[in-house]
Amino acid sequence: MKSFRIRAIRVSRLAPDTKGGTYFDPGASQHWLVDSLISNPMSGHAMYREKRSSWGIGTLGTIVVEIETEDGTIGVAAG
Repeated sequence: MKSFRIRAIRVSRLAPDTKGGTYFDPGASQHWLVDSLISNPMSGHAMYREKRSSWGIGTLGTIVVEIETEDGTIGVAAG
């Protein structure tokens, strides 16, 4: 596999009312991804245990990340 070097990393936030990069409808109630008790990185903290939306999902809004390599290749991810 050919190695590469990262030239730049760019991160942008979309407007709060923009829907994109989500796996659920933020307005819907009782979605298993955010409203059920499942193991997550914050499960050890009682304050954040019950809902993932209390610490992660929905707190940042939608972000877009671009990674550019020295040869000009650009990768994009949204979440």
